[in-house]
Amino acid sequence: MAKRICSLAGCDRPHRARGLCATHWNATHRKDQHRAVPCTVCGRSVVKNGPGTKRRAVCSDRCRTYLTFGHWPEQGKELVGPVERHTVAEPEVLKTASRIRFVGTTCAWCGKQFLWDRTITGTDARRCSKRCTRKTGRAVRRAKAAKAGGTYTWAEVMRIFLAHDKRCAYCHEPVEGQPDPDHVVPLSRGGSNSITNVVPCCRPCNADKSNHLLSEWNTVRASRGKPPRDVSLADYPHLTVTGLARAA
Repeated sequence: MAKRICSLAGCDRPHRARGLCATHWNATHRKDQHRAVPCTVCGRSVVKNGPGTKRRAVCSDRCRTYLTFGHWPEQGKELVGPVERHTVAEPEVLKTASRIRFVGTTCAWCGKQFLWDRTITGTDARRCSKRCTRKTGRAVRRAKAAKAGGTYTWAEVMRIFLAHDKRCAYCHEPVEGQPDPDHVVPLSRGGSNSITNVVPCCRPCNADKSNHLLSEWNTVRASRGKPPRDVSLADYPHLTVTGLARAA
């Protein structure tokens, strides 16, 4: 059986499809397979492989970093945002600045920095995990049920906790693990839900205090023959004077 070759005159390459060799078939039916297009970021010419137009072409890993994160590799920026608009001269950069996929942000509950993919929901996330979302919702529901104003975050509680060498605000003993946020004036007694009414304490003190004011709690402790508990404004200046007066 004779070997089939390209049907075009002067070409003796092996046949591929539709009477043409691979070279002439690509030139005829896949004209845009390997075409020169401008880089999405810097505008430099780059050969794009494939006829599709969905994937944006970039000329180097440096431009790909800019397209993804919004800054050049040598800038070394932290991914904490939202990513600002860019004012460089290239018009292509201005067009792609609003299409950055990954955004670095800070969790609204725990203060942890995390990277968020905008394609998941189309918007920027406010919390880093479902756990932080549940804890935020629980704190909001408690305050709403008690009709208390104000809000606080876990990052604020931990900042106060670390500033006092990881000690309980009531018994002043070291706390193993994470503390419990306790309202000095309980929410059920008209206390505020803001950080000006919250201190970090150990779990035994939190459970023993329950919904008592400090004066009531010390009376109960005295009847059991236990030492009193107190929170000093000098040690915790974030607390309000009126709140401590009510608690006392």
